[in-house]
Amino acid sequence: MASRTSSGSRRRTCRRTSPPAGARRSRFGPNTGTSPLPIYLANFNGRSASLAGDPNQYTGASWTNATQVAQVGQILPGAIVAGVPTGTPVTVAAASLQGNASFRANMLAAGLPANFWVMNPDVSQAILAQSTGFTKYDSLQIELRRRLSRGFFASGNYTLATRYTFVNPLTVGQNGGPNGYTLRQPLQSVRDTAGIRHAFKGTWGWEIPVGRGRRFGTTMNPVLNGIVGGWELDGVGRVQSGNLLSFGNVRLVGMSAGDLRKAYDVQFRNDPISGQPTVYMLPQDIIDNTIRAFNVSATSPTGYAGAPPSGRYLAPANGPDCLQIVRGDCAPRDLFVNGPIFARVDVSTRKTFPLGGKRTFQFEVDVLNAFNAIGFNAVAQASSNATINQVTGAYQDVSNTFDPGGRIGQLMFRLNW
Repeated sequence: MASRTSSGSRRRTCRRTSPPAGARRSRFGPNTGTSPLPIYLANFNGRSASLAGDPNQYTGASWTNATQVAQVGQILPGAIVAGVPTGTPVTVAAASLQGNASFRANMLAAGLPANFWVMNPDVSQAILAQSTGFTKYDSLQIELRRRLSRGFFASGNYTLATRYTFVNPLTVGQNGGPNGYTLRQPLQSVRDTAGIRHAFKGTWGWEIPVGRGRRFGTTMNPVLNGIVGGWELDGVGRVQSGNLLSFGNVRLVGMSAGDLRKAYDVQFRNDPISGQPTVYMLPQDIIDNTIRAFNVSATSPTGYAGAPPSGRYLAPANGPDCLQIVRGDCAPRDLFVNGPIFARVDVSTRKTFPLGGKRTFQFEVDVLNAFNAIGFNAVAQASSNATINQVTGAYQDVSNTFDPGGRIGQLMFRLNW
């Protein structure tokens, strides 16, 4: 099938129908329930489209090749071909058929033009430099401050922000680089997963007003002042909404986007294999059926390598009822969720002992991550991998702040003179 866009370039894809239950898919044309495939027949055998309805023409090793068969699988066509958007048959065919010299020769012998797959087949690479790295950041900031007065100060900052990036619907992944089809679609503005929606940060400090030179106990004796006087408290805190994550270009089955976001949260379960406590981001039934939905087979009557999925799950954008050309044709371009809230509070206590004159001795206790909050590195995954949506790490910043992620404390002694 060929269609023409406003720029005059051609977009081509191979249409196929799903076989009835029980039909074998070890080959394309000669099996009951499969449709003629004139484009593949031309590339594999060098036969013209007028012969595509003859089952006897579909002979040769290419028709049983696992890579080629996977390209017309009823659930996830082209998933086995790397380097192109999963399930985009235009680029799958270009990568697999145009990249094979024998197939190109067969295509010409069948009467198809040399530029059937690419605009200019006489060059190995055509580069067009474009300024497309656009981003947009909208934010609102509110700051409240209480300046130091009577030994107390505090400040707080709240930020409401949304970050966008502009991508082409035919790019690889959300922020991937362009492929040969990006000129056919306009740029789209999408949420950038690097942005944080809500963030609150605060600092405070308080000189407890007890002891010599302070509001209460100015004249207390040195021994008592050494015990209850000269104390200070201060701290830093941060609370922010979870990172924006994308499951990618997937379909929702058995639930809405709102249902998925409600189910998406940190969950503790024993790993079914090791029996060890493990952190997951989705209920087990959604994970199990999502794995089944992506475990596809082009030779299975059901389209799945194992048991078909049921209930609620994430599925590939492509399916028997929809063949996606542009990311977003069959399912949302990106299915976004928010990770768990991130919070950290660091506090310190300081005691000053006067030693006469300008000399003082200070003892300080600092506690980082005082509430021992664990910032799990949430994941949003949809694939046939057995460990999808399993959390394997948490926040750390060892390189910059020597922060291992848990609660840690330190003691400090200082002599001033």
